[in-house]
Amino acid sequence: MSAVKTRKAKRPDFSAALREILRDVAARVPELKHLQPDRILVTYGQARKKSRATTRPYAFAETSTRKSENGALYKPIVKLQGRRMRYEITLRPLFFLRSSAQDRLRTIFHELYHMSPSFDGTLDVRRRHDALPRSAFDKELKPLIRRYASRMPAWVAEALAFDGEVMVLQWLERPPNRYRPSKTVKRRYTEKDLFLGPAIMVTE
Repeated sequence: MSAVKTRKAKRPDFSAALREILRDVAARVPELKHLQPDRILVTYGQARKKSRATTRPYAFAETSTRKSENGALYKPIVKLQGRRMRYEITLRPLFFLRSSAQDRLRTIFHELYHMSPSFDGTLDVRRRHDALPRSAFDKELKPLIRRYASRMPAWVAEALAFDGEVMVLQWLERPPNRYRPSKTVKRRYTEKDLFLGPAIMVTE
């Protein structure tokens, strides 16, 4: 009796789906039209308490550049396919394992809302949680999410409600948040420093 070979179903590229979701959000939500989705890197990272995601700016708030105000520190340069990234959204295990599709949509909007309207790689000073309490932040954001959810394409809902294994971009070597220049410090990161790795999505 001959052995029967079975091929495992291809795991969807969730990072690619997220890039398309960000483009759709920027196109449909006037308050977020300043976003440049192709300059936002989305990765999968380790757990951090109860956080579902965090946004990492690639510029210093004081200078809006990768060089600090006193010139002693620098932000790393991250380029994908020759395009300079301005922000990185790190999705954490709770985003994948303990969220509904609606929870995931809220998380994505929450992180995007932190980005500066000038999209210069800094966070919006007015929308930092130490300046705008979480309750007030959520109150501002709620109408935007509700409006988008009422008109978002079916494929967005399907991607966010997926249940099973997906592939997500992950770092082989994660860039430092900031560094002091030296001959041994790596300054530039590209797609060669990333890989598509598996993650489990469990949708509530």
